[in-house]
Amino acid sequence: IEVASPSTVRYDRSLKRRGYQKAGVAEYWIVDPDARLIERWRPEDTRPEVLLERITWQPDPALEPLTIELSAIFGEE
Repeated sequence: IEVASPSTVRYDRSLKRRGYQKAGVAEYWIVDPDARLIERWRPEDTRPEVLLERITWQPDPALEPLTIELSAIFGEE
């Protein structure tokens, strides 16, 4: 998980993301507090899944998923 900042967002979305995808990292999240969203990247993705309301993570199907409401992170507008 990366929190985007003006000084790192370009690196996070390009070189670092491609490195994680090449290494087979299952999910790479870029949290953009200015845009109030999360980009989720998986190894096979050419474009991110853009999440505006919630993100659900379930690395083990035998366990309950973790769901995070983004309003809890970014606050209500």
